[in-house]
Amino acid sequence: MDEMVTSVCKGKAIDLMIAADATDRVSKEKFKLQMKFIEKLFQYFDVSNSATRVGFLKFGRRVESVFDINQHNNTQDIIDILKHERQIKGRGRINRAIKYMRTRSFRRSLLRLDMNTPHVGLVITGSKSDDREQTLKESLFATRAGITMYAVGIGPEVTTPELESIVDGQKFFDHYFHMDNYNNTAKILQDLVLKICRAEPSPIPVSDAGCGTRQPADVLFAHDSANAGVSRTKQTLNFIKSVVKEFDIDPEHIQVGGEDFLINNFLFILSLSSIMIRYLFLNYYFTMEESRSLSLSLSLSLSIYLSIYLSISPSLFHYCLFPSLSHFPFARMFFLIFHNPFFLSKLTSSLSLFLFLSFSLSFHFSLFRPAFNNN
Repeated sequence: MDEMVTSVCKGKAIDLMIAADATDRVSKEKFKLQMKFIEKLFQYFDVSNSATRVGFLKFGRRVESVFDINQHNNTQDIIDILKHERQIKGRGRINRAIKYMRTRSFRRSLLRLDMNTPHVGLVITGSKSDDREQTLKESLFATRAGITMYAVGIGPEVTTPELESIVDGQKFFDHYFHMDNYNNTAKILQDLVLKICRAEPSPIPVSDAGCGTRQPADVLFAHDSANAGVSRTKQTLNFIKSVVKEFDIDPEHIQVGGEDFLINNFLFILSLSSIMIRYLFLNYYFTMEESRSLSLSLSLSLSIYLSIYLSISPSLFHYCLFPSLSHFPFARMFFLIFHNPFFLSKLTSSLSLFLFLSFSLSFHFSLFRPAFNNN
């Protein structure tokens, strides 16, 4: 049997990631037996950069990566590391371990894109998952990402449905093993190694897999149709379409949004105009009633409000004022020199406060001038 395992695994190109149960539901003695089992498991593989690459992580209250698949190419170095591993404790978050495999352990930067290499994830657990539904969900995502999942359950806490949720999307009876205790793990060792070495590569090469299959993201496209013109806007939209086609779009992977500066400009100007009209009417009313203190208070309050509003919205200031002023050479040079978000927020705050105070006070005193002359 040993000779058959050696011949099958010799020179076999595999990327294998093992996740081990390090929760407090596994006793210290059982954890040591589990690590011994993993050491023996690694010894069967032809570990090198050109053949089998292996990685290891632990899960408990958190997921902890011990080493990635591209870090070690010598079996003895790996065994030396495993001998010093300790438990994390905490609860059994198997779903997070599978997610970590998919998004981090098998990330594109670590994979061999030029080789038709199987990506295999092995979960070894002696405790039940806290959320079997989430475990099943993450297992399905891993399968979609081209990862072949295997599971080894040890002890009475681990049930068959639990193991099936880890390898869902695969052939159940071929992809999991269940042992009564940690002393019997040697019985499945060679069968497990053979199944891993005979794993088939993903039908979708990593280079062709949809962006977001392994790592979720939220993407926002922003374009300036106000200044681009019709033809350039069409080119921009066509470019966005071509990029989006490469994404794996759904709520669990990549979500896409768009923003048009023209709409922002319109809404900003509309909002500011509404505020100014209300201010003028209210201030005129206070003036007619000769409520000078109320009129002045209104002017000061609105000045401060606009100052704060514009200072925390430098992007609105940038996209509303820059296009209209960029036609003037001096203004273009000024904005190139001082194009800094922090500076813009302070500049906007100061200018808006100064200009609006000047406007409101001049408006205020011009309306009250007859009253002052009469006095």
